[in-house]
Amino acid sequence: MGAWAREYPATFIPLPPEAWNHANAYSLADDDAWKVDVDLWSRENGRSDMTLQVTIWEEAGAITLTIDDLHAL
Repeated sequence: MGAWAREYPATFIPLPPEAWNHANAYSLADDDAWKVDVDLWSRENGRSDMTLQVTIWEEAGAITLTIDDLHAL
């Protein structure tokens, strides 16, 4: 995943507030976890075609996040 991010032809920036308007979150039926797909943003183009997919869950009172995938739409 790191190689894809480094080779992407733009500079990724922190997500602006409007990024969350485009995010997709869905609950996993057999778990108390959520999958979240969020588009990455670049300095040059704004919203990019790269999407980060993560899983979020609570365990022992702590929120845990794992990165599952990084892909181009």
